[in-house]
Amino acid sequence: MSLLSRKEVEPLTAYSDIQTAFIRYRDARDAYSNWLENHALSSVRGYEAHLGLDSRRVKLNGKDQRYVQTGDPFHADGFKPSAFEGMSENGSTLQFYMRVALEESEQSHQKSWIALRINCEKQGESVAYMIRADGFADVDPVSVRIPVRLEPPQRTDLYEAISAVIMSALDASPYEMPKD
Repeated sequence: MSLLSRKEVEPLTAYSDIQTAFIRYRDARDAYSNWLENHALSSVRGYEAHLGLDSRRVKLNGKDQRYVQTGDPFHADGFKPSAFEGMSENGSTLQFYMRVALEESEQSHQKSWIALRINCEKQGESVAYMIRADGFADVDPVSVRIPVRLEPPQRTDLYEAISAVIMSALDASPYEMPKD
């Protein structure tokens, strides 16, 4: 037998409390997701500017396109430029793919691209990025943290981390033949 009689016990949590918590959670998660997507997109555009490619276009698959894009590398028609696909299962990490067009020169007809898989997440007063070269198992991922309030032109540590992953993926040394 309980020490409290049924009259003295009131429900601690009403369903309306759960509804209120759900609405606050959903609104906060949506705001976080939007903020993180904007931060990531401004970083992608900042990287494009960092490389001096923000005002240039490349012809890929017969279309003029940005040199640096986000999108879906697994689309049936090849890389499909698109916005972000959304948050990961745990709700705090944004995963997206970014590709960088590669060419010998603007006049060259042979063009290619490299895809990067990037995760980003706000951690306190910084944003943590994990950059991987998609399709290059031997290339180690690179992690970098940048202050939340850092504007795109000042995100040099992030841009150099992206470039380090690309340069590692494009390492020709395993294919070079010994010189006589």
